[in-house]
Order: sequence, then structure tokens, then C-alpha cells
Amino acid sequence: MPRLSLFAYAAPKNTHSISIFAVLVLLMFALYPMHAAVGCTLSSVSPSVTICNPANGAKVGNSVTVTAGTTDRAHPVTTMILYVDNKIVYKVSASYLSHSVSFSAGKHNITVNAWDKSGAVFKSTVFVTASGTGTAAVSVAIKPSAATLAPGATQQFSVVVLNTNNTAVKWYVDGFSLGNTTVGTITTNGLYTAPQASGTHKVMAISEADSSKSDTAVVTVKTSTKISVSITPISATVRANTGTQQFNANVIGSMDTAVTWSVDGVPGGSTVVGTVSPTGLYAASPINGMYTVTAKSQADPSASASATVFVTGGYCVSSGDCGRRMPCCPPLSCVPIGPGGGICE
Repeated sequence: MPRLSLFAYAAPKNTHSISIFAVLVLLMFALYPMHAAVGCTLSSVSPSVTICNPANGAKVGNSVTVTAGTTDRAHPVTTMILYVDNKIVYKVSASYLSHSVSFSAGKHNITVNAWDKSGAVFKSTVFVTASGTGTAAVSVAIKPSAATLAPGATQQFSVVVLNTNNTAVKWYVDGFSLGNTTVGTITTNGLYTAPQASGTHKVMAISEADSSKSDTAVVTVKTSTKISVSITPISATVRANTGTQQFNANVIGSMDTAVTWSVDGVPGGSTVVGTVSPTGLYAASPINGMYTVTAKSQADPSASASATVFVTGGYCVSSGDCGRRMPCCPPLSCVPIGPGGGICE
């Protein structure tokens, strides 16, 4: 982490300098990459926990330093807790952690949970084999650790039980054995069926070999939210060849706000209809005419919005056939004589 020497700092002589200094300090910390602190590239999924060390399936000695970081673009992460074999061993009020853990001989379950300011919880689990002494405790891990379902949809959960010949578990939903129609039901082999109402529920697997050992998965049940896209401006006039127009797309109803841009149905456009960049910057066609710039949601390709671009000052024809790609030079106009074409008169 970058270090600041406050004792070496000479105070600026005016408030403007102080403000600039403060902004520079904030930017330095804001731009400092989280992966540099935890030692690996964090998952791009938001929200999520990435366990950087140890790797899943690793063989370790009698101790190892566990490092993990979080990705959460919606809310600040407030707490992280490290569990080993379903027991809390470390807690920190930060968005990343690093803590040394001692192991007995055998297989172990390492889980890191994170909470953000909205109350959402997310986690990651890895399994390691240690060469220490003693006997490893029973542990339980559910996969997946979280799921988002539509009402009535199903999710198959699996469970890993370590260090016992009895790998059976008992399933609960919100504290109810096998659940019910209000919180959702789950079969003895882990198939969960969501209830009809929206809400958040906890699916728990408790070891039959050691009832003090359990793991929990969070299920979010929600009705589908319709995604909509709007574009600004909705029309523009630009000069052929050299003209440009910046378009902006706004996606509502999804955390994924990415869009795909096209011109007259051509992704990214072309030299004939004009081009559009991934950020929505349209560069004009060399041909006069009317063109359609479209932004389509990547989360839901059925959701899109379009704008009209009028290109002027470019190529035109003074006689003969005309059409959208062959506009007539003023004062002539294109008189339609069939689908998609006409004559300049």
C-alpha cells in the first residue's frame, strides 16, 4: 500500500493548494489497485469474493496465510470473516484480508464471507490438504454458495463433507426442515424449488456426523425486471465524411449497463453507413441520407433504443436512379418507382 509521510508534508499557503493536495491524495488511494494488496487478480463478478491464497486443491504445511479480496461495484464492503472448517478464525472490517492459519493433518475447508453496506452477503470456498499433525475436524461446504431464481424455479445444491465416512446432511430452508411453500422446498438430495413470492432465503446443510458443522447458501427469489434502454440525443444532423455525434445510452432495470452499438443494423457500422464506437461516437457516412444508430442491451438483447442521423454535404446524384444510399442533389427529389428505389426529378 502506498505510504504517506505526514511529518514530511509542508502545508500549502492557500486553500486552493490544500484542496488540490487533498484531491491528489484521494485519487492515489482510489486508484490503488485492490489486486496489488491481495496478490492476485480479483473476479470481475460483482459482488464476489476471490480467495487468492491458498489455491483450491493445494497441498499445504501446518500453516498458511490466507489472502482474499472482494469485488462490489454497488456498495462498500464493510466486513469479511474467515472460516476454517466452519469455525470463525478471523474477522476484519475491510474489503480484503490476510491472516495466517494453522492446520492439523488432513483435508480442510476454507471459506471467506463478505458483507456490504446493503446487507448482501457473498462468499468463496477452497479446499486444501494439510500435512500437519493431529486430526482434521468435520466440515461442510455447499455449492453454489448463492443463487438468484425466478418464482417456482429450481436450483440443485451439492454438498462436500470432509473428514468423516458419514457424508449425509440434513437440509433446511430458513430453519424449516426441507422448507415449505412459503420459503421454498428442498429435497433430501438438495434440489431447491423457489416459492412464488419474492424474497431472500437461507438454505442450510447440517452434517449428520457432527451437527455443530453446517454451511449456508443464500437464495434470492425475484420476479424478472423489465430492462429498458434510452438514447440521447434522439436525432442529429452531421456533415458527411468529417462529422461526428456522441450518443449516450441509459440502461434501466439491470446492473449490467453495457450496450452494443450498430448503424442500420450493422454492428459498429461500416464505411457506407457510418461507424459507431463502443462508447457511442458516430462518425458520418460519406453519403447523404438518413441513418439509424441503435444501442442494444447486452443483458437483454430484446431491449434497445435508436436515434436518427441526417448526413448532409456528401455524395448525391443529379440524374438517374436514386434511393436512400443515392440521394438526389437539391433541388431534385427522388420519385419512388418501386421498393427501395426511384428516379431523380
